[in-house]
Order: sequence, then C-alpha cells, then structure tokens
Amino acid sequence: MLELEGLDVYYGNIQALKNVSLSVGEGEVVALIGNNGAGKTTTLRTISGLLKPRAGSVTFLGRRIDGVPAHNVTKMGICHVLEGRQIFSNLTVKENLLIGAYLNSDRGAVAKNLDRLFGLFPILKERRDQYGGTLSGGEQQMLAVARALMGSPRLILMDEPSLGLSPVMVQQVARIIETIKADGIPILLVEQNARLALALSHRGYVIDSGEVKLHDTAKALKENEMVKKAYLGM
Repeated sequence: MLELEGLDVYYGNIQALKNVSLSVGEGEVVALIGNNGAGKTTTLRTISGLLKPRAGSVTFLGRRIDGVPAHNVTKMGICHVLEGRQIFSNLTVKENLLIGAYLNSDRGAVAKNLDRLFGLFPILKERRDQYGGTLSGGEQQMLAVARALMGSPRLILMDEPSLGLSPVMVQQVARIIETIKADGIPILLVEQNARLALALSHRGYVIDSGEVKLHDTAKALKENEMVKKAYLGM
C-alpha cells in the first residue's frame, strides 16, 4: 500500500532523513523504532504531507504523493495520529470525533461509525459531552485514535501512542491497536517502546540518525542482539 524510496528530508540545512526506504503492505502493522531524534516522526510527517522531501518518493496505492498537500493526503485515506494526541481541548469528545469524519457527507454512515466507536471505546461514550481537555492522558490518546478511525482510514500513521501513559493505559492502547489490526487496517507504528511495538507488529525497521539501519520480521528483530542491547534493555 505504502512505499518510501530514498527519502532525503531537511529542516533548513539540517538533514533529518537520509535515503530512507520502507514499505507497508495490505493489512500489515509495521513498526518504526529508534531513539529520540532518530527521524521517526519526520518520516510520518513526510508521508502525511506536512514535510516535503528534497529527494526520493512516497507512493500510496500506486500514486506518488510526496509534495501533495496534507489535506489531500487525508482525503486519500491516510490518517495521522500525531504525537502528543493533539486533540481539541475546548471541544467535547463527541465534537472531536465528528471532526474526524468531516470528509464524509453521509450523515447516516457517520452516525453508524460513531456508535461503533462508542462500543469500542466505552469510556469515550461515557464522557461524550465532556471537554477533551478534561480527559486523562490515556483517555485523550483513545480519543485521538478514535478520531482517526472516524475517517474510515485506509492506512493509519500512529506516532508514539504509549508516550507518557501508565502501564495500565499502555495495555489498553495495545488492545486497541490489536483490534485495528484484526480489522485489517494497516498501521505504520512509530514507538519508542520497542518491546511494545515489536509485539504488535508483523515487521519492523530500525532507524538511527535519520537512516534505516535494519529491517526484518518483528520476531527476528526481537532476537537480534543489537536490537536487544540498544532498544530492549537486554
């Protein structure tokens, strides 16, 4: 579904990505792991159109999308769950969710999708009239994921979903990702918690200093000595 080939991305004169190539297939969950500043978020921002590469290509469903404006990338079915949740704190939970469906003009389908997500996230149903800013960190992360699902995505880019959450909430987020995985929606998962990312993924890439250093199945990466020492604390 998604293919990155030889991406070079800069912030001013500073090169953030160097010849990055990766792919996500139909129904796959693919992890992108690395330390802070490795280039994980930059990779997602380039895919979603927030950054333009200086070289290389991004192809989605056979179409080049590098350089396409972010709002048009969203229309193609790529939803980006941003790092730090980025919900609208002064809107209610329900209003935040409806914003995720702003491209869908079929109100009946939107209502049906909202009911389905309230079933998947009962805490959001309970808090549907509460302002987003009053939710806990874990609840805000659920809201950010649910808002992306309201757009009926063909691919989800998920940036650090476990960041700053308690162990209990991390497990809840993991269960949500497993549910999305079971529905066959592909995910490119950026996650500093490498153990969690590889447990949820089919394949993975290791990125360091803006370069992809390693690519393999999640199982093989978990057994790789370099990955164990650098990212799994073993």
